[in-house]
Amino acid sequence: MQVQHKQHKTAIFFAVIAVTYLLPVALFAVASLLPFSSTTLFKYLFTAIGSLVTLAIALFAIRNDTVSLGEIGWSQEGLRQALKILAIGWGLWAVLVVSINFKMGYPLRENFESPLPKIIVQWLFVGIAEEVLFRGYILRRQVSGAKIARCGSG
Repeated sequence: MQVQHKQHKTAIFFAVIAVTYLLPVALFAVASLLPFSSTTLFKYLFTAIGSLVTLAIALFAIRNDTVSLGEIGWSQEGLRQALKILAIGWGLWAVLVVSINFKMGYPLRENFESPLPKIIVQWLFVGIAEEVLFRGYILRRQVSGAKIARCGSG
């Protein structure tokens, strides 16, 4: 029974890794066939959708591996820390980019046109999905597997 459970977890682990690497290829191959795929908004939207699918896969894997969200750092304190860091990051970005571009002679509105959608998609969708998948599931699984192997060998 224990062996079957371990094999099931291993199968889920490798399936998650395979799907994670193949999902963007499949998603953007399908996207390139659509007539409106060249618009910037569509690319951001497809990236956000792909990241939400990645997040769903990570949460599925975590749930099947019987790891709680608290164990991977999803807690009220962790959320507060993340919001503080986010606010500091946005503040630094605003001060540095706007002041440097203003010194270089760019109008103020141009500072927010291009990077803002990129930052929103990367921070709110891609970043969260990748952190949950890689740190929350894959890295945690590898670390716990190494501890189990080390305890069993000594």
